[in-house]
Amino acid sequence: MTLTPQLPANLELVTRYAHLASQPHASLISHASSGAQVPTVVRIAPYAGRFVAQMPISSGKVERIAHNREVLLAPCESNGKLLSDPIPAIARLMAPEELIVVSVALTAKYGWWFRALAVAYRLGRLLRLDRARHVGVELTLR
Repeated sequence: MTLTPQLPANLELVTRYAHLASQPHASLISHASSGAQVPTVVRIAPYAGRFVAQMPISSGKVERIAHNREVLLAPCESNGKLLSDPIPAIARLMAPEELIVVSVALTAKYGWWFRALAVAYRLGRLLRLDRARHVGVELTLR
């Protein structure tokens, strides 16, 4: 008797997850209240079978996600040019205490670049005396 390996039913999703996880940039396509798609280049990191990102809490994309959690994700170049078809995903705005998870995941993926960016944000906040906060966003592929 020979055993034939069984491929998971969601093999295409697993493959796309792995490809997206290996890319330095992703296009997060959220939906405006008019229904128009609004692409934004973001840096994402894999974490526990999902992706996480960090963005200013006052940004338009956070507002759009708060109104419509259905988004699209696609690997892209730094200028936003898509490298493959977008993948449907569900976005969740994370609680403030979960932001540490996002920082750890982004630091693991981007290393010194993310650490330098975090220092620059902190320095900018100190010099301007503003308290721009960030929110973590969890992205689950569908």
